[in-house]
Amino acid sequence: LAGLPVLWHLLFRRKSPVVLFSTLRYIRSSVQQTAARKRVHRWLLLLCRVLLLALLIFVLAQPVKRLNARWSTGDGATAAIIIDDSYSMMFKQGQTTLMDKAEQIAQELLRGPDAPLQGAQVAIFRSQASRSGTPETLRSSPSIISQWTPIRPQAGPALLSERVGRAMEFLKKHEGPRWLIVISDLQAREFPHPLPMFPEGRTVLFDLHPDQATGASIKQIELHPENPLPGIGSDVAVAVCGHAGDSRYMSVAVFDPDGKLLQQVPPAHAAFSADGVVSVPIQVQLPAQLWMVLTANLQQDEPLGWARSRTQLVRTPPRQVIVVVDSSDPSDADRFALALDPNRGSLAAWPLDVRRVHELPANIAGGTNVIVLPLRRWPDANESSRLHDFVINGGTLVLALQPGLEEAWRNSLSVAQKNLLADLLPSSPTAEPDSNNTFQADVAAPDDPLFNGLINEQSHFETITVRRFVPMEGSSAGTTKILALHSSNSSTIPSTSSYGLLFRKKLGTGQVYTWATLPQSMYTTLPANARFLPMMVMMCLSPHAEAQTLNVELGQTLSLGGSRFAGSHKFQVQGPQQQVYEVSGHTFEQAEVPGLYTWRNPEDNTVVAYTNVQLPSAESDLTYIPAKEVLSGTGPEGSVVIARSFDEFKTNMKQLSQPEPQWRTPLAIVLFLLCLEALMGSRSRRTRQAVIPTPTASRSSSPF
Repeated sequence: LAGLPVLWHLLFRRKSPVVLFSTLRYIRSSVQQTAARKRVHRWLLLLCRVLLLALLIFVLAQPVKRLNARWSTGDGATAAIIIDDSYSMMFKQGQTTLMDKAEQIAQELLRGPDAPLQGAQVAIFRSQASRSGTPETLRSSPSIISQWTPIRPQAGPALLSERVGRAMEFLKKHEGPRWLIVISDLQAREFPHPLPMFPEGRTVLFDLHPDQATGASIKQIELHPENPLPGIGSDVAVAVCGHAGDSRYMSVAVFDPDGKLLQQVPPAHAAFSADGVVSVPIQVQLPAQLWMVLTANLQQDEPLGWARSRTQLVRTPPRQVIVVVDSSDPSDADRFALALDPNRGSLAAWPLDVRRVHELPANIAGGTNVIVLPLRRWPDANESSRLHDFVINGGTLVLALQPGLEEAWRNSLSVAQKNLLADLLPSSPTAEPDSNNTFQADVAAPDDPLFNGLINEQSHFETITVRRFVPMEGSSAGTTKILALHSSNSSTIPSTSSYGLLFRKKLGTGQVYTWATLPQSMYTTLPANARFLPMMVMMCLSPHAEAQTLNVELGQTLSLGGSRFAGSHKFQVQGPQQQVYEVSGHTFEQAEVPGLYTWRNPEDNTVVAYTNVQLPSAESDLTYIPAKEVLSGTGPEGSVVIARSFDEFKTNMKQLSQPEPQWRTPLAIVLFLLCLEALMGSRSRRTRQAVIPTPTASRSSSPF
């Protein structure tokens, strides 16, 4: 067919007409000049028509590209299947969880004669590496299916994107076709960055995130203060997440470690803000018990069932022995004793055992935890040495200085006595400011643990006024200024004065709190402030070493902290499913299920501690990342497949394995040649009309 224009050209060539004329000299000259151009024009037109027909035939033959036919089989390939088995995959759609879908997809990839990976060598990667450290290995599909165990959720520090990177490195060590298959709900926190490039193989991503991620979850429980006092109201802040405009009812209860209900708080309403997060404040009055478990529950079923409740283990502070030393004026000790125990010993559960003595004991008893010492005179060298040793060995010392002691510091103390006291004081006393001024207190360290639960809009620390105090700047090492003093008369003393009202200084394993004045009405309004009592109690109830180990998330190491365990190295740990483990040392790494773990002394089976293992709160975040953003740089076009199910994956594979029509370029050339042929044909007709004049015109223009 493409040769027909050639045959037509040869059989029906137009011959030049013969025109009779009196003279042919000018006609012959014109024909000779244009003959060569006409021949070139005719051959170009012929070539254009031949190409036009050839391309039309090529288009009708449907040219295709078969580069993607490699997706049809996995025979001889090496594959890595990364299965997301984090707790976010427990999201339930109907009666099926996302983890069930992931397991089904993984099996369909491997099982049966038509399975894509039937003839491949496959390695299975989970969200977390094996606890035993065993690396992933390649096995045949039938071998994996025959030894398949149901997938169970697990928690750990590794992100899924890190595990995908490990799988890529694993595949790069093997020759032949490589398949990288990721099955996940694409939780946003698991993919902080797009996956790295993987041009060496094919990438398949099964995106299982729910279409409508509805539901609510409890993220966190915070208790203020961290060292709660039995019989005194404590604030519980429960962080609840959900969808903006939605709401939930939530209940809080207090249990003992054996599961006995101690207190039930009426349900509270949680209305989610625009960002879907709300902190619900709840007041509880903890009973007189050493160990308690706070539990918060949402009162309706949620798609992510495990996230509808959360627990917090609470340990009330151990009983502390406080020694208040009477000074020459017993009213000083009375004020401190009343602040430390307003019930005057009538409440058996009160954690402070306040004892008054008339003078500093010659031998401070080993059971003493805190010494409160109002100072109307500087301690002598012997007393200073005993106080120094007490703090160095882990005790807490609370000093209150009588205004005017700065004069005795300059005039009466020896250098040796000053050196001993300098270790206890925040700095050396300086000259007293003008006594006609009044100073106001201000919080200098709002993040200090001493203010835990004490700072809010109603704190009113500025209402504390001081007329006289021992001026100190608190510039020595290890010193923290907790409450500052600012002059109310800024014309005489700048408001940026560095004077302080309360300091804390670390010394050895203990600490020293220093009040720059005595709590007397003639010196300060401090005792009348509502924050004086809780601040004094918090000083004597410094956070115990176990506070950071009471509540851990699944996947973290359980440990015992505190000096009371220093002499013990063998324990029995009983898990929430009553399984018992023998532990040598203060750490336990076999916690595989959430719940309460009990530490016992193997000699007498007494309980020495508890650890509350919680599910990871971050896994309850129902925020997902689009699949295209995850795979933005994994490989060239045609090497990546995204599917929402196994059936969709098979459909995509079939489409990739089918020929892809490539018509666009030939059709464009055909259209161009059609235009060119029409242009050249019309020009040829105009040329013939111009070159071959009519006889009438020739005769009329003849000179004869």
